[in-house]
Amino acid sequence: MDGYSRLESFRKMRIGQHVFKPVMFPEGGLPGPPDQFFQHLLLLSGRIGVLFSNRKLPEFKSFTYQGTKQWHAVGKKRVSAGKGTNINRTFGRASTHPDVKPKVLKIIAVLTGVLLLAIVGCIFFFLATEFNPPRRLTPVLKGSASAFEKTKTEFSLLIWNIGYAGMGAECTFFYDGGEMVFPPKDVVEESFANILKEVKEHSGVDFILLQEVDIRSARSWNTNQYEGLAGILTGFTGTMAINYRSPFIPVPLNQPLGKVKGGLAFFSRYSPDHAQINYFDNSFPFPERLFQLKRCFLTLRFRMSNGKE
Repeated sequence: MDGYSRLESFRKMRIGQHVFKPVMFPEGGLPGPPDQFFQHLLLLSGRIGVLFSNRKLPEFKSFTYQGTKQWHAVGKKRVSAGKGTNINRTFGRASTHPDVKPKVLKIIAVLTGVLLLAIVGCIFFFLATEFNPPRRLTPVLKGSASAFEKTKTEFSLLIWNIGYAGMGAECTFFYDGGEMVFPPKDVVEESFANILKEVKEHSGVDFILLQEVDIRSARSWNTNQYEGLAGILTGFTGTMAINYRSPFIPVPLNQPLGKVKGGLAFFSRYSPDHAQINYFDNSFPFPERLFQLKRCFLTLRFRMSNGKE
């Protein structure tokens, strides 16, 4: 049967039935471009038939049977392939595996694309929100401290790492090899109340230097610890050197640390002549540096009566 007879056979098919009469032609088909032209003509004829019959256009599938490629027009029913039959194309587009449906592949591709976009979006978010302070920064001083006594030669200090009121004996922090991420709220509140009490009892000192003081961090249950300390230290001038700030710490994955803002707190009975925060170089590799603290030290200078500081 030549190409035109096959085309006429196709025209006689009833478009819209569940299963259509197969249109058969060998692997070689009509040689060269005419074979491609004939295939397009088949599709065009089917579309014209659908236009006048208001029926759904059938799908065209090809498969190899006994060494011969054959084209089948199918309706709602699935083409059943016999033993050894390999259905390898749908509308002429090859699939990666004959047993995987195109819809499944499409869903996998979409999910993979969404996952990649989410990862790239997270990286850009953390890069844009990374705490990247300058090497030197002038802090803001607040309080009502008196002028420095230039003739004074002895000074008292209180230095304490308060651990954001969440590093007591009952807490095992995951960064230190433990399992706890968030200490219980009642533990943090009780611990911070004891810290305030201890600082208040030693408020007669000249300088109070505290580390790991939080400002509304998730790990300390959104408590502004700096304001709480400043509230009981009347007659002091205070300032903060932020060394840890991130809108969201994603580790550990099962219970992210969340928002963090904290650092060094300094309270003085005397107003300093100069104050400066100095940040060290960030030694953490990417991307770990996005979620680590930026180490620093706070310097306050007071001029003595002999001209020295």
